[in-house]
Order: sequence, then structure tokens, then C-alpha cells
Amino acid sequence: MHLGADPGQAFNLFMCGSGMQDVFLNGTPESQVGKNKEYFTKIISVYAGENGFWDKDAPSEDFAAMYNKIQSGSVGMFRVGNWNAGNWDKADSGVGEYTVTTFPSMNGTEGGLVLLNTRGFAIPKNSENVDAAKVYLSYVLNKDPQTKSFETMGSCMDNSVVDTGALSKNQKIFFDGNVKVYPIDNYVAEFSYYNAIKDAYEKGIINAFNSKSEDEISANVDQLDESLTKVIGDNK
Repeated sequence: MHLGADPGQAFNLFMCGSGMQDVFLNGTPESQVGKNKEYFTKIISVYAGENGFWDKDAPSEDFAAMYNKIQSGSVGMFRVGNWNAGNWDKADSGVGEYTVTTFPSMNGTEGGLVLLNTRGFAIPKNSENVDAAKVYLSYVLNKDPQTKSFETMGSCMDNSVVDTGALSKNQKIFFDGNVKVYPIDNYVAEFSYYNAIKDAYEKGIINAFNSKSEDEISANVDQLDESLTKVIGDNK
């Protein structure tokens, strides 16, 4: 599984894709890594330890390097989103034939697509240009700009503008109402110190991905749980 530069995506995709919530944090907040140690350990073991078999660079390479590998045909499985499926489906994309599917379930529930980011607009209370911002937002959410957003970016906020009959084969799954969609954990708007939590989380994950043995993976997942608990305790 080639992921790009965010090492946390491995857990967001496979765990949230299994319908799991509060993967590494909850709204209290409390670390959830210890509770989910089985899943963290299994995923990390794909990349690390004596039984690791996947590309060691997969969790950390930047997106340019990731795309080069995908287009070279050397990646057996990679993350496809509604924003790039249309490009990959083009005859000259370099990707060739591939299949879009939901993630296999890790916990016996029905797997689904993962809603990685929920983007929106907000106008700060102290904005110097409130009226202009409102005009801009009114424009952006109109049919024509939303249509252009989908044509150029592969995504939009108003899905009613999408001509589902014109979608490519692999775009269609993202607009199939029968496919379950699960959001990732994201508490960035709830805690002023969320960035400190995320920093500890990502450093702990990278450390775990560098484990040399199964015992070391287990110990590093425990250390990750402890680090998150400490950061929360220091800031709460």
C-alpha cells in the first residue's frame, strides 16, 4: 500500500475503512492507541519487523515519488481518490488497468470508502472584508464554479452538479450511494493543542515503522500510546 508523505494514512485508511472510529484519539481526549494495539501492530508489521514485506519507503515518500512509482507500474496497490481517478483512467496516464475497490475489513464489519478530509469555508469574526467574503462564497457555491471544480479537480462540494452518466469506470464507485463512506478521526477544531498531539502521533508512528522485530513493533506501539497520553496530560 503506497501512501504518500503522511504515515498516519495507513491507519486512517484500513481502520476507518473498516468502520472504526476514534482510531488514535477521542473527544475526551484520550489516546486510543492502546485500545487498538492489535490493529496498529498488524498494519505496521506489513512494513516493518522480520516479517515485513512491503516497500519500506511507502509510508514516508513524498507524493511526487509516490506518483512516479505508481506510473512505473511497480506498485501493486495504491490509494485512489475521487480527485485523481479520472486522471488515472486516461489511456496515457501510465497506470494501465486497475480496479477501484473498498478496503478489506479488519474487524468483520463491511468495508467502505474513507472520507479523508471534509473541507469547508469560514469567515473569521475579525475579518476586514466580511461582505466581500460573503460575495465570494456565494459565487463559489454556485453551479458553474462547482462544475468547474469537478472538471479540474475531480471533486466538489455540491455533488448535484456531477453528470454521473459521464463518469469514467473508476470514478463511478465514488458516487455509488450503496457504498459505505466512513470519515477519518479529525479533532483539529476541538483542541487548541491538537497539533502537538498529531506531532507526537506521527513521530511515534515513524519510530514504529523503523522497528526491526515483532517485539520491537509491540514496544514502539506501547511507547506511542504513552507519548500521546503524556502530551494530552501536559496540555489538557
